[in-house]
Amino acid sequence: MLNWYPKIQALKSSGAAGGDQDGVPEHGYLSSQHVALLDLDVIYFELQRFKAKRAWHNFNLTRKATAELLHDQSWYRLLIPEEELAFDSFEKVRLWQEIATALLKIKC
Repeated sequence: MLNWYPKIQALKSSGAAGGDQDGVPEHGYLSSQHVALLDLDVIYFELQRFKAKRAWHNFNLTRKATAELLHDQSWYRLLIPEEELAFDSFEKVRLWQEIATALLKIKC
């Protein structure tokens, strides 16, 4: 499970708009359309750096497996306001990229 609400609150406190949700956190997932917009090479190489930093030399992670994991929504729960996953701004792709990387780091 990845709770993205604290990150949104941090962005909001630094002057970003949105994230005014109170009450029960909303659940969301990265759809195939979200994944299609991500730079999978950047995610893959970040995971390789993460793996090397932890000295996990016997852990094999392929680029294909990275993409397959992101397409499969059964292994994670993402707590995030629904509007953060809306396709209304291309600027959100950077956020989705960060979410995908964080999810895969947790999976590792």
